[in-house]
Amino acid sequence: MTEEKIQESEAIETKKPVFHWQFAETGNKEKNKKHYLIAMLVLAAFLIFAIFDKNFLFIIFLILTMLIITLEHKRKPLIVDFYIFEDGIKISDKFYTWQDIKNFRIVYEPPQVKNIYFDFKGMLIPSISLPLEGEDPIKIREFLKKYISEDLSRPYEPLIDKINRWLGL
Repeated sequence: MTEEKIQESEAIETKKPVFHWQFAETGNKEKNKKHYLIAMLVLAAFLIFAIFDKNFLFIIFLILTMLIITLEHKRKPLIVDFYIFEDGIKISDKFYTWQDIKNFRIVYEPPQVKNIYFDFKGMLIPSISLPLEGEDPIKIREFLKKYISEDLSRPYEPLIDKINRWLGL
C-alpha cells in the first residue's frame, strides 16, 4: 500500500460518520424443508435431462453448482460496516469519494425491500445494493442529494435482486 493511500485511510478513520450501520453480507434467510425439496426437484429434473441428452459436461456443472451452493449456505455471513461521511461512503475497508459515484437510488417497499443502490462512474466498478436495515431512508436521501444525484428513472428493485430474495440467496 502506498504512503498516500495509508494517509488517506488514516484520515477517513478520524472523521466522524454522518450515518453508520451494519448488515450481513448475504440475506441468508433460514431455509425450510419446502425450499430444499423444490431445489432437489429442480436439480433432479436437470440431471434427468442431462442424462437423456448425454451431456456429461452439464452433469458435472450441476453437481459442482450444488456443491458450491451447499458449502456457501453452511458458511456464516460476514458482517459489513457501512458508513456515510461528508466526503464519501465506506463499505468495510473500501472508501469511495462522491467523485467516484455517479448516482444513488433508494427502493423502499417494506417489509420486503429496503435497499439503497449506488452506481459508479467507473466501468470496472459494478453497481452495489445495500440494505438500509433500520435506517431512516428520508434522512439518508436528503443527505445524499447534497453530494450526488438521485436516479429517479428506476424506482424499482432490479430483477436479479427479486430473484435472489425469492430464492433466499
